[in-house]
Amino acid sequence: MSEMSDLSLCGADNRKEENNICCSEAKKFKTTQDEEEFMRHNEHFASIIFKINNVHEDMSTNGSQIHTEFVKICNINWKLGLYNSGGWLGIFLYCGKVMEDQQVKLYAESELQLISQEPNHQPSVKQSFYTEFNGKIICCGARHFVSIASLFSLPKAYIKDGSLSVMVSLAIGPLLKNVDLPLNVNDAIQKDVRCYEEDSNSSSNRGHILLNEDLFSDCEFWVGTKDPPFIQKASMAILSLKSPVFFRMFTSEQDKIADNHFVVNDIDPSMFILLMQHIYSAKIRFESKLHTMEVFRAAKKYELNALMGDCIRYLWPHGVSDVWEALDFSTANDVPTMKEVAMNIVRRQASEVLFSERFRELTHNSVLAIVEQYQMNCSELDIFDAVLRWACYQCEKEGHPSDRKHLRSCLKDILRQ
Repeated sequence: MSEMSDLSLCGADNRKEENNICCSEAKKFKTTQDEEEFMRHNEHFASIIFKINNVHEDMSTNGSQIHTEFVKICNINWKLGLYNSGGWLGIFLYCGKVMEDQQVKLYAESELQLISQEPNHQPSVKQSFYTEFNGKIICCGARHFVSIASLFSLPKAYIKDGSLSVMVSLAIGPLLKNVDLPLNVNDAIQKDVRCYEEDSNSSSNRGHILLNEDLFSDCEFWVGTKDPPFIQKASMAILSLKSPVFFRMFTSEQDKIADNHFVVNDIDPSMFILLMQHIYSAKIRFESKLHTMEVFRAAKKYELNALMGDCIRYLWPHGVSDVWEALDFSTANDVPTMKEVAMNIVRRQASEVLFSERFRELTHNSVLAIVEQYQMNCSELDIFDAVLRWACYQCEKEGHPSDRKHLRSCLKDILRQ
């Protein structure tokens, strides 16, 4: 190895850690012509001394270990790990760069050398390694670097006053990016074209301009029941691509009142605008869970599956606070997986659900679904009391007294369960 600058670090802090060791085992310098060529063209050389304290205490038992703090060598963080491996001292050099970023790979030639504490003792124990550090190989070293018994023996005296010194000499190659080969052709293609994927904001901005400035519009919608109706211009081609309902509308004469004029009187204008924004790839925001339910119904009417998926994702239950809307929504719109997730929350946290003030606001179908459950984490009396409170509240909303007649009418389907 070429002569290296002598950088010294003493008193590096000791830290005990438990890591799975992934390392490159011992390999002598310049074992191949390629490695020799690599070192001849490498200009990053340095050496540094780690002085580790309290070694005699911290390494006294089998399996014990010491890790130094990271130190910069050639602008890259490195640290040492020492291990008691059945009476042998294992020494490993860790590369912080590949530990932080598994996409990086780095070639390095290193030499680990124990420094004797006796000034007149020249021979030392050292091993050399040539390593490609990457996401799978984060360190190099040897598990049986030297026997622990020899660390204390004279005249070597590698440990003195509890401290051990290790010189690390490094020749470092360039930092490169790992290229992980995909498992199949489709993955490979996606990996290559991903860098060309368009920013969604760019598509959204173009859609916003197309819709609001009536660019390329070739049809009009007269929306709502008011006179005059709300008029929305749009492109039949864009709408037909996104919605099968619009495609059928444009190929039928039934809804057309004049050339490319269509009447839509079964949806609120504000909701129709939101559907147009989605079709034109403009960003939309849900105002509330109730608003999201209304959006879902409109999206379902026009078979906008992507928007329906966004609504379900927004309404998905994660706990009791989400279960009310999710249960009402899933029972009303036949969303079976969401319903089962919501019911699982109800079953596990039945007491919290049944005694909540929000229970009485559930729909009839939601209460019926709860009563139909075979197992609940509560008593049948708790369920009966909750259902009775729900029925009283329903009578109150309808302006009826909570007498036997009206309660029985409210509970007739539920009481059969």
